[in-house]
Order: sequence, then C-alpha cells, then structure tokens
Amino acid sequence: SYCPYPGSSSATSSVTTCTATNYCPSRTTATSTGCPAGNYCPVNSSSYNVCPAGSYCPSANSVVSPCPTGSFCPAGSAASVQCPAGFYCAPDSNATTASMTSCPAGYYCSAGSNYPIPCPAGQYCPANSASYYACPVGYYCPAGSSVAIVCPAGTYCTGSVALPVQCPAGYYCSNASSSYYGCPAGYYCPLAGTGSPISCPEGYYCPGGVSVIECVPGHYCPAGSYTYYYCPDGYYCPARSARQTRCPAGFYCPPYASYPMTCSSGYLCPAGGSGHLTCSQPPSCNPTVYCPTGYYCPPGNSSSAIVCPAGYYCSSGATAPTVCPAGNYCPLASATYYTCLQGYYCPLGSSSYTPCTDGRYCSSGSSFPIPCPAGYYCYSSS
Repeated sequence: SYCPYPGSSSATSSVTTCTATNYCPSRTTATSTGCPAGNYCPVNSSSYNVCPAGSYCPSANSVVSPCPTGSFCPAGSAASVQCPAGFYCAPDSNATTASMTSCPAGYYCSAGSNYPIPCPAGQYCPANSASYYACPVGYYCPAGSSVAIVCPAGTYCTGSVALPVQCPAGYYCSNASSSYYGCPAGYYCPLAGTGSPISCPEGYYCPGGVSVIECVPGHYCPAGSYTYYYCPDGYYCPARSARQTRCPAGFYCPPYASYPMTCSSGYLCPAGGSGHLTCSQPPSCNPTVYCPTGYYCPPGNSSSAIVCPAGYYCSSGATAPTVCPAGNYCPLASATYYTCLQGYYCPLGSSSYTPCTDGRYCSSGSSFPIPCPAGYYCYSSS
C-alpha cells in the first residue's frame, strides 16, 4: 500500500506509473506534469532532465534527439539552430555554441554548412564569407583565393580569371590591365609580355607595334619619332641621323642631302649654304636683319624669309625649322611650341592636338593616350 498525499487517512494498494514525456514530483501529488521544452522525461521520472549539448528536446519529450548536421544545439535546446551564413558547424562535434566556427579565408560557408567549401578558381573568399565573389577586371584569383591579386605588368586579366594572360608582341599591358593596348606611334613593343611601350631610339622611327625602322638618308629622326623628317637646305643628314648637321664652309647642301657636296672651282660656298655662289656675289648671303619669328632664313638666301611649316617652330633668327617636340603642337608659322591641352595628345611633329579616345585619358602635355585604369571609366577627350 502507499499513501499518495501527506496526511492520508487511508492507504491504497495500487501504484500508478509516471508515464514517459511526463514527470511526477515525489510525495507532492498523484498527478503527472508534461515535460517542458528543452528537457526530456523518461518513464517514472520524478523531475525533468535538461537536454544535453549536442541534442535538442521539444516539449513533452521522453528521449533526446541528435542535433542534425549544419546546426548547433547548446544544452537545454528545445530545437536545433541552423548554422548561420559565414560559419560552419562540424557534424561530429558536441554541437555546442563553441562548435559554430568562423569560415576561414579562401573558403565560403552558406547557411546550414557543416564544413567550409573551397573558393573556386576565378573567385575570391575573405574570412567569414557566405558566398564567393567574382575576381574583378585587372586581377586574378587562383582556386582557394582569399583576396584578388593584381595583374602584373606585361599581362592582362579580363575578370573572373584564375591566372593572368601574357600580353602579345606589338602590344603593352601596364599594371592591373584588363586588356592589351596597341603600341602607340613613336614607341615600339618588341616582345610578348611588354609592360610599357619603349620610346623609339635616335636615328630610327617607329610607326607603332613591333617595328623599329632605320632613318633613311636625307632625313633625320629624333628620339621618339613615328616618321622621318626631311633634311632642309643648308644641312645634310646621313643614314640613322638623329638631327640635321649644318653644311660646312667649302661645301653646299641642297634639300634632302645625305652628305655635303664639294664646292666647284671658281665658286664660293659659305657655311650652311644650299648652293654654290659666283665669286662676284657677296661672300655672305645671310639676311642683313635677324630673321623674324615664325620664319626661317637658310644661309645664302637673301631674297625673303621662308614661313615655318606646320609641325615645326622657328624662333627669331632661325636658319632651319625645328621639329615640334612630343606633347606639344606647332601650327603653321609657329615661333615656339604649345603644350598639348588636357583631353588631347600630341605625338612628335604635331601641327594640332588630337582628341583622346574612349577608354583612355590624356593629361596636359600627353604624347600618347594612356589606358584607363581598372575601376575607372574614361570618355573621349577626358
């Protein structure tokens, strides 16, 4: 017999079993109480049991349920909690709060992940990434990258690539290039993998690409030339000349002369002459006054000054026109050269300025357009 209540006046011969999912406090009541959420109550429980870490227990539960993969369950959990994005919950751990681990760099972890996933090629994944990010143009990302790597000079990266691509010959690729760019006039790019265009050397001209061409006799080619320039009268220019050489006394040099010609017997040839003079003429045919700016007066020409051609400039007293330097322009009859305007470029020997093209920019004094860097845009004349 047992006495179900304190102070019972009579005994009973039957005992009621406390059913599973309930608990029956001893010596207090003959009725059962439902097991609260976060706890479990097997048969004949006198009190509820806290659900252990790694398990969860809904209300009125008699057994513990194992925490599913991709979730975590601290002690006393009524339900499993899905692992949040940017973290992973290892399936064979105790699945406590501590087992919710930050996603490492070079991996990504979507919501409910039970392990980190390696970042695919052409993408990058910083620490705590919920997904992967496309590698931007001008950068490359091998598999497992945590950051995008800048594309080195001599290569280009079109975006979402695992490795950089070598720049082809005749083109150049500066640091962080998204494409390759044609070698501009006055420069050459001889090899694959060129990082910046190389200025054309003296005595040669470079129309662009891989070509470096020897300056022809009777012409001259300063450094950075994209074409050859004619040798004016009173000067001579052998092959590979970087500048014109004044004709010495006792010789004469017509236009396009590649070497000075010996003065004939009975004639006079002063220095800088373009032809031989008779002995009855004055020994010097230089103008009696200084040649005006914007014009030039070759030695031996006393009749009139010659207008300075476009693409050249002639300072006061000039005996020959001087080619306009790169980054500047010289209209017809220029006394000096003028700095190329912002948004335009001026190669060597320019008579006017040329607008900068789309995808490139030209600062003041530019001799060629510069590719727009990654992350920026450049419209025409910028």
